[in-house]
Amino acid sequence: MVISATPSLIKPTVRRAIAVLAIAASMCGAQVALAAKVTLDRTQISMSESATLTVEAEDDGALPDDVLRNLERNFDVTSRGQSKQTSCVNFSCTSTSSTAYMLEPKAPGIYTIPGFTLDGETVAARQLQVNAINTDPTKGPVSNIFAELSVDNQEVTLQQQVLLTVKVNTAVNLTDLNIEPLNIPNTLLKEIGQTSYQRTLGGKLFQTYEVRYALFPQASGTLQIPPVTVHVARPDGGRQGFRSLFSSNRQERVRTNSETVDVTTPPPHEGDWLPAQTMSLKDSWSSDLQDLKVGDSITRTITTTALGLSAEQLPPITMDGTANYKTYPDQPTSEDRQNERGIVGIHTDSIAIVPTQSGTVTLPAIQLQWWNLTTQKLQTAELPAVTLTVKPNPDAAIAPQAAPSEPALLNPQPTAEPPKSASAVQVDHQHLRLWQIATAISSVLALVFLVLWLNSRRRPTAISDEQAAPSAEASQLPAALNALKSACQLGQPEAIRIKLLAWAKLRWPEASAYSTMDVARLLQSSQANDALKALDAALFQGEPGQPQHWQTIADSCEKSQATANIMSKDQLAPLYPNNG
Repeated sequence: MVISATPSLIKPTVRRAIAVLAIAASMCGAQVALAAKVTLDRTQISMSESATLTVEAEDDGALPDDVLRNLERNFDVTSRGQSKQTSCVNFSCTSTSSTAYMLEPKAPGIYTIPGFTLDGETVAARQLQVNAINTDPTKGPVSNIFAELSVDNQEVTLQQQVLLTVKVNTAVNLTDLNIEPLNIPNTLLKEIGQTSYQRTLGGKLFQTYEVRYALFPQASGTLQIPPVTVHVARPDGGRQGFRSLFSSNRQERVRTNSETVDVTTPPPHEGDWLPAQTMSLKDSWSSDLQDLKVGDSITRTITTTALGLSAEQLPPITMDGTANYKTYPDQPTSEDRQNERGIVGIHTDSIAIVPTQSGTVTLPAIQLQWWNLTTQKLQTAELPAVTLTVKPNPDAAIAPQAAPSEPALLNPQPTAEPPKSASAVQVDHQHLRLWQIATAISSVLALVFLVLWLNSRRRPTAISDEQAAPSAEASQLPAALNALKSACQLGQPEAIRIKLLAWAKLRWPEASAYSTMDVARLLQSSQANDALKALDAALFQGEPGQPQHWQTIADSCEKSQATANIMSKDQLAPLYPNNG
């Protein structure tokens, strides 16, 4: 039997099925339009805190450039990156793009985040109030976290020590604390130490973390010390749920106050400008001075100690040899120590002294002028002259007679010997002839080697950078260059000349740098040559000269030293240098 379907029954059923499928398909493909949304997690913060501004939109959830520039006038704006996500609920799919901005205030005040248009919709303006951090209990509740900066003296002279203290105070637990490096132009900065302790402010118990620095101004005028930024992290008890396992800390930032220090120009003085609280010179000897003979080597160690100056600010102590003795400086040592009054610089020079003649030898007094910060007067630290009694050295006196002269060897005196046979006499004569030939050849070879050695000792006027500044002198070069630059800045021709020659002897230890023109030849710079001629003229006329000349000298020497440093790093000295 064949059963046929009734059209009137099939058509309504098919229509309903098609309609349901069409509605479902349209719902699955639909994306619900999302209205742009801007949220600010806090409307009131302190200077130590930050607020988060989140922008969410369908296409591009980001702040327009003009709005971002407006915010950056009053806040440090950090973007946490852009995120995109798509979600579907009941056949409705939604795509969103969002960006979170961290706003860290630059100053207290009430700020308006202007309205703007996003995805065709207008976003309303918002206000954010930034409260100042209160560190004074008399002015209300003290902030839970704050930082402060202080200096021990707001008026100093050039290169005088300034003690700078940064304190981070917190009444809450911290999980991290980081002080950004201090960047203060035209200063020499050294950290002295760190400590922590508790104190009570405004009825609150604070943990205080303290870092102390010693800074030494290198230029006269007003020294601007900018605020120091401190980053801290503390537990965020307001976050709950799954996310708190991964982001349980709140990052905050605090800034200290700024400070200014007036740096005055030093009064007229000789040599280096050395402002210190105390200064001393001490010496010691490697052996007894009472038993000194010609040719003996004795080492004199001179220690310069200054409270309120770093070791690199202290000049090297030098001793020049004379006809009666030779001097050989050893590598100096430098050390900075810290105490409650700041930096104690210690510079030690060791000089070997070798007497060349017997009799009385007088070593001149050593003087070092410095500025006493307590009395505000120039003083002189001094080691008095030393008189040495040098005895003759018998070993040195008979040494030349130890080896007989060559003519005596070639013409021996006859001695009484038993008669020899003719053959024995012939053998002796042949042996003597061979011995004389060998001696003559040895003498010629010795003469050749002597000529070659003398030739190798010669040096050109301008020594190459590869040959300059051996390692023994290299450690002294930075301090010597700093001393020269300070003298150039002070504009005192005599001090510039002294420091220039001291630096040149370290820069080119094998050259003869006894005058400014010697240094000019070694520098091989026309600008330096002109500046050094101007220095000689200023010294002759007793005038201060032109500052641009002193700056040229400092720049030329600094460039020469930098070139030597690069060459010493990039290329090792050859084992057998070619001096031909």
